[in-house]
Amino acid sequence: MAPATATATTPIADAAPSEFCNPALERLSEAGEALGYAVQFDEAGFSATRDASELRCYCAEGQLTIALAEDGVSVSVDFTYENSMFRLELAALFPELGSVRHAWSLDGTASPMTGSLSFAAHTADAAAFIEVDLAGEVSAVHGDADLVNHQFAPVLAGSPLWKDAHALTAALADAGTPGLEVATTVAVPSPRWWGVKKSILGQAFACGGAAITCTAAAAGFLPAAGSCVNSAGGCALAVACSLASCLD
Repeated sequence: MAPATATATTPIADAAPSEFCNPALERLSEAGEALGYAVQFDEAGFSATRDASELRCYCAEGQLTIALAEDGVSVSVDFTYENSMFRLELAALFPELGSVRHAWSLDGTASPMTGSLSFAAHTADAAAFIEVDLAGEVSAVHGDADLVNHQFAPVLAGSPLWKDAHALTAALADAGTPGLEVATTVAVPSPRWWGVKKSILGQAFACGGAAITCTAAAAGFLPAAGSCVNSAGGCALAVACSLASCLD
């Protein structure tokens, strides 16, 4: 099933500024301008353009959406939170290929905090899915990740919107740590990987955990602050390892 990816013109109903929204939108607008977008604010957020690319950010209490669109391709980032429950989702739709969805959740009502990371993708002839907890323990895995990644790798590597979405997610998380903004070309990491790919697997899990914990911390959930520092450091190390294979 294709992800319900927002377009750059889709508003959130009853969008309104909040203690979370204002600083988050400011960080996102600065990141958008650094990416070359011309930003214009309105009462619900801001819209921006860069050549044929459109960027729209809306924020309401409990929800923030980043939507990017260009030439039929759409990529969205959705962050929702309620009662110490947080969810961050990155979804992309490539009409001539298929869809990718990465989702990260954090349950702050549990002690210690729990959460999960899931990665899913499908094309016309292949699909794959994996879910792990925040420690990287696999809870579910289906499909052919190698085939899906082979089909998606050149598309993700060449997609400006995919790269922009990662940079904006890093701004939303307000982590200030290298690694979160690195756009992965892996649609679905495989727990069966070894050798060089084992480092890429570590990057996917470590940076996914950092994204959700740091975004929760940026939303004012103080118990996630310590986990953010630790996981962001792990993400930076994992990115370096994926380049130098230091985990192999």
